[in-house]
Order: sequence, then structure tokens, then C-alpha cells
Amino acid sequence: MEADRVDHHGVKRRGVGWKIASLLLIYLLLASFFNVAWHLLRIPPQMQHGILNPGLMLLSGMILLGAILVASVWTLRFFDHRPLSTVGVPLSRPWVWQTLIGLLTGSIPPVLFFVAAYKLGSAQVERVPLELPHVLTQTLPALGSILLLAFHEELLYRGYLLQLISQKSGRMVAAVITGVLFGLVHAGNSAANPQGLIFTAIGGALLAWLVMRNGSLWMAGGYHAGWNATASLVLGLNVSGTTMPGSWITTTLTGPRWISGGLYGFESSMITGLTEPVVLGTLGWIAFRLPSHPELRRYFEKRR
Repeated sequence: MEADRVDHHGVKRRGVGWKIASLLLIYLLLASFFNVAWHLLRIPPQMQHGILNPGLMLLSGMILLGAILVASVWTLRFFDHRPLSTVGVPLSRPWVWQTLIGLLTGSIPPVLFFVAAYKLGSAQVERVPLELPHVLTQTLPALGSILLLAFHEELLYRGYLLQLISQKSGRMVAAVITGVLFGLVHAGNSAANPQGLIFTAIGGALLAWLVMRNGSLWMAGGYHAGWNATASLVLGLNVSGTTMPGSWITTTLTGPRWISGGLYGFESSMITGLTEPVVLGTLGWIAFRLPSHPELRRYFEKRR
């Protein structure tokens, strides 16, 4: 673990290793506490037979987002004496536009995959009648859980952790490390396969690049949420091998694995693997020209 340093005021500064350890330890302790409480209260599993329960996913999203928020706030205050907004979630004016741009752009790769798979005869679509009770108990909770979990993952992998690694090893290394972590954490998902995990890791690295160029998490969070919501609730696709109820259609993928992605779903398809880097890479390339927070980019600079 990196040794402590003393600044020009004579104040001891903890190294990056201490900060990362503190952030992750607090987060894991809180997540573990709620996991134990979940079982003690005999709350059913969030997923059964590959199908997610939207209400329980919404609860899980609130718990996990709360855990990373508490861990980030405490670590930031204790070590760096700065507010949560400096890790990329400022509530100044551009955040709404950043999120909307992310939501719109994030919907593009799933739509491109869907159109291509349908044209190639590998996507069979079945209409699902949506009645008001179904919308209230399935669709809306599913949408809420998607938003919460997307921003939870962005704050976890591309918030304070990304800044710390960037300050220690540089932006490129930080993007690669957090991207690999993002891919590996999906290895526990149903029917995960190496190809899908590699594509997920590439997407994670590109999202890190987007955050560092834009200066905030809002656009990346919007992209992440837009991707998941469009895929699961609009197009009825499996996301990372799981099915989220509440969509107005159900899409069944067949045909060669390079098109369908196999049991893991469209995220393992070569179509997605080729289109997402283009879409997300383009967004990252022009991110500094879009509504951004340039004053926050300095937190991703390597410290000497």
C-alpha cells in the first residue's frame, strides 16, 4: 500500500492505496450488511430461473446506490476534504442535458443490434399486452431499478475509484483497469462467456474515457441506463443473460452465435461488439464539445 506523504503545510496525506481500500471496504461492509439483513428478513431472491423481480431489483438498486454514496462521501471527506460533487455528480445546470444525451446515445447500440438481427432472421418478436396493473407493478419498478443500478455502477467503477487510479497511474491505465473490473464482475451473470465479458470490459473502458473527457458521470450514467432500458424494456432482449419483465414485446434470438450472442444475449453478439465501440467511442471523442464540467477534469490528472 502506498506510503503516506506530508504536504507543504506539514499535514500527513494518505496514499492512493489507503483511499481505495477505504472506499471499497466501506462499500463491501455496507453491501454485506444489507445482504445478511435481506436473508434474515426472508426476502425472496431477486432472480429466479433467469427472470428478475422488478420490485426487488428496485429495492436492491436503492440499497447498492446508497452504499456506494455513503462510501464515497465518507472517504472523500476523510481523506481529501472535498464534496461528492467533485467525483462527477455536480448538480449544476448541464447535468440534465448530459444525462439526456447519454440516454439517447445509449439506446443506439441495442436498436442497431435489433434491426440487424431482425433483418437477418435471428430475432422473433412477440407482442406483450400491457395493462395498467402490469405497467405499475412491472414496467415502472423495472425502469426505476435500471436507473438506480446504472448510476450505482457508474459511481462505483467510474467515480472516486477511477479518479484515484488516474491520479496514480494515468488515464489510460485507469480506463483499462476499471474496464477489466467492470467486465469481470459480470462473470457471475447467467450464461456469461468470454466473448461477452470482453465486450463488456471494452464498453467499461470507453465509459471511463467518456467520464474523463466530459468531467462528470451524468452522461455515462445516462448511456448505461439508456442501453439497459432500451434493450430490456423496449426491445424485450435479455441483458447479461437475464430477463427483465415489463417490456411491451418479447424478442427471442436464434441463429448463429455470432449474431444472437448465445444464452448470454445480444451483449455477446459480434454485431454489438462492433457497433458499441463506434457509438460509445464517438460520444467519448466529442464529449468535451458537449455540455460538460471541465473544472472537474483535473481530478483525473496524474499526480507527480
